Amino acid sequence: MTCSKIISGDLPELTYEIIQYLRNDISTLYSCILVNRLWCRLTIPLLWEDPFSIKGSKNYHFIEIYLKYDDCDYFNIAFKLILQNQSFIHKIKNLNLTIYSAPRINITSIIPYLKSINTISSLYYNFYGHSYNPQNINKIHLSQIINSQKNSKKLIITFRKIVFNDTFNEVFEQLNVLESIHIIDCKVLNSFIQQILDITKPFKLKTLFMKKELPNIDLLQLLLQKSGNYIENVSFGPLMNSDTDTKRKSFELITRYCKKIQFLELLGFDHQNIYSLLLFNLVQNLNYLSIYYIDANLFVLQNLDQILPFKLEYLNLDFFIENANNFEIFLSIDYVLKLGCVKVLIFYHI
Repeated sequence: MTCSKIISGDLPELTYEIIQYLRNDISTLYSCILVNRLWCRLTIPLLWEDPFSIKGSKNYHFIEIYLKYDDCDYFNIAFKLILQNQSFIHKIKNLNLTIYSAPRINITSIIPYLKSINTISSLYYNFYGHSYNPQNINKIHLSQIINSQKNSKKLIITFRKIVFNDTFNEVFEQLNVLESIHIIDCKVLNSFIQQILDITKPFKLKTLFMKKELPNIDLLQLLLQKSGNYIENVSFGPLMNSDTDTKRKSFELITRYCKKIQFLELLGFDHQNIYSLLLFNLVQNLNYLSIYYIDANLFVLQNLDQILPFKLEYLNLDFFIENANNFEIFLSIDYVLKLGCVKVLIFYHI
């Protein structure tokens, strides 16, 4: 009974004494942080009293793990403990900061910490919403975070499942060392694209995933005219459920303006719009291709070697095959056999 109370946190004083007794048993402390929030809160300060004196390893990847999985209630405590170790801080050159746009997290509280680190040369900012409820991101927070490291030489920003309800063009105008921008499954894209078009500086958009929302075709064209030379990763979701004319125009825009695509993910093909696949021949830099929900009739399977890029390294096909013999034809194609990595998902409709 007493043991269960200790584990559940009903006896915090006794739990504290037990963990203090284990302060020199590093491997056991690693396990303690996984028990529950109380044990995690009591254990982390011990691990970070002097993490660089731990014998047997100079791999400090565990710090990244703690920050990633630590509850947001203890994030500030953890960050302060790291900052107190100057031998660690003055060596930081690359900072990868992921911010989840949850109401419980006070983004502004970490700004002073970021300003105290003046040796960072490369910044990776990741702003994540939630798949079930995309979150807004405040332009003031974004501006403060970016301005905290004005001396950085490289900046990469990723927006994932964020709602662009605010105006960001002024923030992006301040960026002089922007390496790339990644937009993944965000919402209110039309408004955001319009802001991008108003920016006078080059907008180095490298990733554009549109599974949640497809922008207006005219705006998409203007965006690709501005940033198409930078785009390397493209994913279309709802687009594949659009009418044939919309599909054709969208692929024409992609192949016209985006000559450096390496990753392409598409959803919703059938044999009636197979001509769209032929456009892939214009994307010869492609090395990763995923196509979902293909009606794989005999014509499609026999002509894969003419449709797919020659340098493709990874192929992910989600097939609807009515005849098993057609799949044998697919396996016999020399092009497929020469691919370095092939992932095939098969659904038989008999």
